[in-house]
Amino acid sequence: MTLLEAIKSIYARHGAGCCCHIVLDDDSCDDSCVALAYETALGEGHDDCIAAAEHLFRMSEPERDLALGNAKDLSAWGESA
Repeated sequence: MTLLEAIKSIYARHGAGCCCHIVLDDDSCDDSCVALAYETALGEGHDDCIAAAEHLFRMSEPERDLALGNAKDLSAWGESA
């Protein structure tokens, strides 16, 4: 599952970013926030949240900012909502 697929799955299931809310909706992209989202997703067993957090862990903070900004504007990925 790509990051975009995971994010789309999360929002299809949960309108507020679910376990990754702090990162996806609040733009808190530092390592501790991604770690909290990942730990929460593991505890809840949400595969899409786990996948999103794993992708985000592999990125630097500037890369996360760019990716999440583009994920919120799906047209930047060549897709529509």
